[in-house]
Amino acid sequence: MFWTYENWIHQYARAHRSSCPYCRNGKGIHPGSGDQNGTWYGPFESLELARQAGNYSASVCGYCLRDEAKVAQQKPVVMPKTFDPEKFVASVDRFMTGRRHDARYASFDYCFNYFQSARLDNRLDSLLDRDHAEVSCLQLGFYLASWGMFRGRASILQHSSFRLLPVIETLISADKEMWEIDAPQLSDAAPEVVEFADKLGDAFGKNFSASDTLTTKILLGVMGTVPAFDRFFRSGFSVSTFSKSSVRKVGRFYHDHRQAVDQFEIPTLDFHTGLDTSLKYPKSKIIDMGFFISGQDEN
Repeated sequence: MFWTYENWIHQYARAHRSSCPYCRNGKGIHPGSGDQNGTWYGPFESLELARQAGNYSASVCGYCLRDEAKVAQQKPVVMPKTFDPEKFVASVDRFMTGRRHDARYASFDYCFNYFQSARLDNRLDSLLDRDHAEVSCLQLGFYLASWGMFRGRASILQHSSFRLLPVIETLISADKEMWEIDAPQLSDAAPEVVEFADKLGDAFGKNFSASDTLTTKILLGVMGTVPAFDRFFRSGFSVSTFSKSSVRKVGRFYHDHRQAVDQFEIPTLDFHTGLDTSLKYPKSKIIDMGFFISGQDEN
């Protein structure tokens, strides 16, 4: 038997087998959550009938109907171990537990708000003028410190925030398209993302060892491009390095498990009020949170 889930917010429909962990005979991941965002149609005796349900042209689940999915015919689907959507959802929820505007991980919100607001207002070039350069470096620097980059033997520990000036210059000089890359685009944009991460590393200058963890945390906190490829994320997501293949894997994961990721619409917090802003966490941030917790549990 088959069911189709239709999401009105993101305007898509996807067919599933009844036994799929995303479907569970039309109950979904969160039974009883209501029909505010979407609804289930079914059961149907054939996949063809299921795909005809709803108001949108239904795709097929990349998890339970992998053989029928076009993406599976083009590229092998690489899964992070045995993926459990319920565990992923619970991990994201755990990461968000105790979320407050004075807590450690809110530093992401303030950094992301700062740079994204400038982008949306078409004033990125102003971030390095005389009135804003120091604040720009401090925003990025405090976020990196909160996220563990100023400790141990990290090269950045030996420098002041001034060392971030050329890094921010590289960021604000990036093409518009680079600023718009998130998990949905990573399957195709992986080479450009890895190349740009290398540019960020080079911007720190000679005799500076910029790790993949550092450059990907910058990409996440400023642009929302990719998850931070730190030890816990790499463990949870079953990748050993930051590379074109691992970035593509994030993109394929999003497309295969979009339903689990898209159910989270998390607004960033405002620094002054602690209230929600109009900016939302990028999809790569949702994926980062889920697998960070998974990796943490394994270590």
